[in-house]
Amino acid sequence: MIVDWVQDANQAWNLLNYPWTEYTLAIFDWLLPGLSGIELCQRLRQQNNPLPILILTAKVKLVTGLLAWMPGRMIP
Repeated sequence: MIVDWVQDANQAWNLLNYPWTEYTLAIFDWLLPGLSGIELCQRLRQQNNPLPILILTAKVKLVTGLLAWMPGRMIP
């Protein structure tokens, strides 16, 4: 099992693109410095990366959470 911790989305993006690293789950904060957790998810999906992703957030609006979850919306 690999566990990596980074401080911003750019560092996460670099780790996720290492060809010799395979993750089984990614956990992102919605409000990452640099890119947001949602933008990071979008980049992964644009590359057809099927990695399961869990997004944590302090945002409390139900609509925000639903927009992130709904297929075809923010994260295809």
